[in-house]
Amino acid sequence: MIACTTMVVLFVGLRLTFNPSSETALNHWGYRSGFEIWSGGLRYLYSLLTSNFLHEAPWHVALNLAVIWMLGRAIEPILGIMRMAWLILGSALVSSAVQLAIFGNTGIGGSGIAFGLFGFGLVARRRFPQLKLVFSERFIVAWLTWFGAAWVILTHQIANGGHLGGLVFGLCAGGALPSKKRPIAKNVALAAVVVLAVGFGMICPWSAAWWSAIGFGAHSKG
Repeated sequence: MIACTTMVVLFVGLRLTFNPSSETALNHWGYRSGFEIWSGGLRYLYSLLTSNFLHEAPWHVALNLAVIWMLGRAIEPILGIMRMAWLILGSALVSSAVQLAIFGNTGIGGSGIAFGLFGFGLVARRRFPQLKLVFSERFIVAWLTWFGAAWVILTHQIANGGHLGGLVFGLCAGGALPSKKRPIAKNVALAAVVVLAVGFGMICPWSAAWWSAIGFGAHSKG
């Protein structure tokens, strides 16, 4: 509920901006480009989180809200508010970090969170039969088909890296969060996944754009 409300509030705020599609307007509401994140270091690390809650187009925010609301309503009674927040925030951070590492930007929108919820349900439905009402076999096949087709057809048009990151974190969370055995150890392991993903996104020696940003940062510091 809080995540969906935040997306609506930020969308309305962005639409009230004079030119909502401009990078200046997006920056005002928490978005930073990959170049800014890399050259700014930890100063712009928050954008890995905030970019998940921003949307430019009405259809985009409506689609993500519908999916997150549908999946979230099925999962939250199982996890509770605190662990649900952990799932959402972890999915957001990992999805943005993986998108940044692969494509050089964090992407815009909450689809990484949606894929995190999907990954969680994909694993947890085995232990919680009530999840099968939403995570049916037909739904799973359709979702995975969309995931694969998007990589082939819309490779650079949408945040496929974010989808991948959210899915991976959701799969890990599906095996860790609902379990009552060694909960502290499993939460530490999930936190390690987040830290590794963020490090993966912030340090990208395979990327020419990353080297450019690092060089710019060094030059600006003299």
